[in-house]
Amino acid sequence: MLGPRFARTNVDILGQALAAYNGLRAAARTIRGRGANIFTQWIGDPDALGSAVVLEKILTHLGAKEVRILTGALGHPQTRSLVERSHIRLRDPNKERLPRGLHCMVDSSPPLGRATLGA
Repeated sequence: MLGPRFARTNVDILGQALAAYNGLRAAARTIRGRGANIFTQWIGDPDALGSAVVLEKILTHLGAKEVRILTGALGHPQTRSLVERSHIRLRDPNKERLPRGLHCMVDSSPPLGRATLGA
């Protein structure tokens, strides 16, 4: 993705990633010393989990004292295997969130039956 062969085709997405990181870096004083809850879709899928793991690493790098990835369930055997092999620790969003932690959402989706964009 980042090699000379593909860099030009990914400039837009890399720019968005840099802007997101710079926004988090600007909030480092708010993040430092606090905990953070990262919420995914209720049924975590690989892209939600990947986003959560990257955000967890960035928040930890910026000084968060504890970061929890919260997801309701894992839908496919492949996703469960990914979590197991990658040693990702998932927690229950209803019972294990940090009470005074920052709330972050990645790859989230609205409840079933609701549109993503409001009417």
